[in-house]
Amino acid sequence: MGTILYNGDSFTYGDELDDTMVGSPRMHTYAHKLSNQLQSRYVNLAQNGSSNQKIYRTTNNFLQVTQRPISLVVITWSNFGRFELCEDFQLDGDKEINIGRESDMNQIIVSHASENFRYENKDSSADKKRQRILKEYCENVWTMQTAVLHTVSYMNNIQFLCDQMGIGVIQSVIHPHMWSNILHLMKQEGYPDFKKNVAQGLKRLRAECRIGLGGDYSTIYSISEKMGTLKPRGHACEEAHSIFAEQLYNIIQEYNVSN
Repeated sequence: MGTILYNGDSFTYGDELDDTMVGSPRMHTYAHKLSNQLQSRYVNLAQNGSSNQKIYRTTNNFLQVTQRPISLVVITWSNFGRFELCEDFQLDGDKEINIGRESDMNQIIVSHASENFRYENKDSSADKKRQRILKEYCENVWTMQTAVLHTVSYMNNIQFLCDQMGIGVIQSVIHPHMWSNILHLMKQEGYPDFKKNVAQGLKRLRAECRIGLGGDYSTIYSISEKMGTLKPRGHACEEAHSIFAEQLYNIIQEYNVSN
């Protein structure tokens, strides 16, 4: 097997695990564990705070320029609300919790309920006017429908790209509430074209490319939550990483994923 490419946010990076200091091998993550099972080298592009925009962009960029023979892409998509902005500064709070920058992009991390977003960034280093504008944008412009449609499109595009390149692909979401978000939106009145496009997009995704969005497979968050072992900031424990890696291994065997 060639190299495995992983991408995602802090769950894939391995935040709150014992070995996640900058520069460490992060040997307790599901990426490392699955790669060991498959006896394969791997690259992990995941970073804390990554939005789905960043995950999609950096995955595409890597596949376009790498000289490594990639045999499998594994992506665990982040919460819907996050997005990125190209800015010439980094927030002090991001430095403290190791949210990395790439291409001068800041990750805007928005919390959300079933159908709308809340902006709660209180970083003292940020311009107050900027914070007010972002709050208005996140809560009154950046709709859940927009974010869901974008993410489903990203997932379809990654599946299509990998198929065209002859690369195996597995995709998951980090949290079961992301499926609840979609179900809630699909039951709302109105938005007929949005509903049609999301339904068609989900239907195009194979079972191994929509883990956590219906079906029988568990997200890494729900595995740790069920065991009652979530870390203080809500990340999965090492045992959950092990179980998730085993689940992905079984999916690879069942669907003959990878070349």
